[in-house]
Amino acid sequence: MLVPELSKLMSFSGIALTSGFIWAAWHWPMIVAGVYGNGTAPLSYQLFFFTLGLMSMSVIMTYVRLKTNSVWPAVIFHMSHNAFIQKFFNPLTLQSTDSGWYLNEFGMVLPVVIFCISIYFWRKGQQEFGSAQSASELLSPQKS
Repeated sequence: MLVPELSKLMSFSGIALTSGFIWAAWHWPMIVAGVYGNGTAPLSYQLFFFTLGLMSMSVIMTYVRLKTNSVWPAVIFHMSHNAFIQKFFNPLTLQSTDSGWYLNEFGMVLPVVIFCISIYFWRKGQQEFGSAQSASELLSPQKS
């Protein structure tokens, strides 16, 4: 898995930002091709806020991954995020001509909120797993 391998080389911030950037870049071709996104805001706007949201979520998921030594909380987080945003909250939201600028993963509100929450987890991650050695030690098997 990516986070354990990155933990051998990087600090908590490096792990979170690198994995978040990779995760965002993985989605960019679909956004650029118009398969994924909204038709309201400019492409650069959508890419910026989508990337901010994913990199912020990556900070949270990196913290949880290192804290639990399990990939499953991150899998459940990602699955829940997709289900709630795409299948629950978006259909409940009144749409207007300006909605694309604010709503969903491509608007401004959700990524900014996630960014604010990620600051808390980034600070905790820096304290608990700040160095590459401490993150790597956490994920290595315990010696008896």
